Amino acid sequence: SDIDYKNLRNSIGGLILLPRGRNRSLKDKPYDEKIQVYGTENILCQSLNDVFLRNNPTAREPLNLHGIDLKSYPSFNRSSIIERAELYKNIASLIWSKESLLAI
Repeated sequence: SDIDYKNLRNSIGGLILLPRGRNRSLKDKPYDEKIQVYGTENILCQSLNDVFLRNNPTAREPLNLHGIDLKSYPSFNRSSIIERAELYKNIASLIWSKESLLAI
């Protein structure tokens, strides 16, 4: 339902970190309009667009070494949000792993 999707869209997998001004300017624009702007932001934003991943094949390598797959999304729907949440969880687990913390 629309309510379920709206709630899911506001979960971690549906969120992206943008500078405040950029976020305000995009508001509730459709994903296909936002994805063009994401190409000028951080790597997690850029990775949503296949053009970035094709033009930067090594961008995936550091995560792939740990079994984490960075992939683009031509549209953002329920399954995309769930997959993206899993990506964020895996990246956070890698960053905050015992091994990473001991290395610091």
